Amino acid sequence: MFLMLVGSLVGFLAEPAKAEAVCIVAQGEDPDSGDITYEDVCWLAGSDGTYTVMETEPPVLYPQLGSNVDGSECWYWTTKVTQWVIISRDGTIVTIGQDVGVGIVLDTTVYACEGIPGEDLRLLAWDYLERWLLAEPRIEVSPVQGFTGLETYVWAAIPDRIEGTLTSPLGTILEVGAWVDEVVVDWGDATTSPLVLHESELGRFIGYPDGAAYHLYETKTCDEQGRTGCYPEVDGYPVTVSFRWQAAYRVGVNAWIDIGPVSPSATLAYPVDEIVTRIETTG
Repeated sequence: MFLMLVGSLVGFLAEPAKAEAVCIVAQGEDPDSGDITYEDVCWLAGSDGTYTVMETEPPVLYPQLGSNVDGSECWYWTTKVTQWVIISRDGTIVTIGQDVGVGIVLDTTVYACEGIPGEDLRLLAWDYLERWLLAEPRIEVSPVQGFTGLETYVWAAIPDRIEGTLTSPLGTILEVGAWVDEVVVDWGDATTSPLVLHESELGRFIGYPDGAAYHLYETKTCDEQGRTGCYPEVDGYPVTVSFRWQAAYRVGVNAWIDIGPVSPSATLAYPVDEIVTRIETTG
C-alpha cells in the first residue's frame, strides 16, 4: 500500500501543466451570400515557443488583451483564466475592461488580433505606473479652522509628469507617460458646484493669497450636539480633491495608446465656525 501511494504521488507531482490555447476572431465572407462571417482560429502553445493549429475550439475561453507585431493593441481568447471582461462586442471589435480596485479603469475598445497575439502591453504599462496613478492627493487648507464670511483656500501639490521606459519579459521596449490634466475640488456643502481646473490652470492650484481654489462658507458646521443654525449633522464639510491622470504607452515610433483616465481622490473634514460681532456700550 505504501509503495502504491508513493507511486501515485510521484505521478501526480510529475503531471505537466496544461498548455495554453489561444484563439483569434477572423473575419471572412460567405462565398454564396456575400455575408460577413466570423470564425475562431485557434493555436496550441508549445513549451518551445511554437504554436500548432487546433482542429477544434477549446470548450471554455476567456478574453485577454495582447499586441500585434507592430505593437498595436488587440484582443483574443485564451484558455487561461483572466481578469478581463467583455463589456460589449460588435464582430471583431470589443470593449473590454478590468477592475483594478478603483473601478474599471483599463477599459478600451480594440479590434481582434491579426495573428498569434503578443504580450498584454497595457497591463505591463499599468503595473509600471500604478503607484503614481493611484496615489491620493495630499490636501492642504488655509485657514486650518474655517469661519463663515472668510475665504477658505484649498490646494495640493501637483505631481510631475511621469516618463519612463520599460522592457517586457519578451524584450519589447515600451515608452510610458502619465500626467495630471485636471483637478476637481468639491467643497462639500451641497450648494456649490465643484470647481474644475483644467491643465492650463493647474499652475494656480496654490494656497493663499493667489490660489484659484477658494470658497466662502455661509453656514457653520455642528461640532456639538444641540447647536442651531448649523450645516446639518456634520462636524466638518467633506472637502474632496480629485486628480485626473492621463496615461499612455507606445512601442517604437507607433502611435500612443491611452490607458487612462484615472481619478484618485482624497477627502478632508473641514470644520467651519462663525464669528459673531457684539456691540457693547459703556457708561
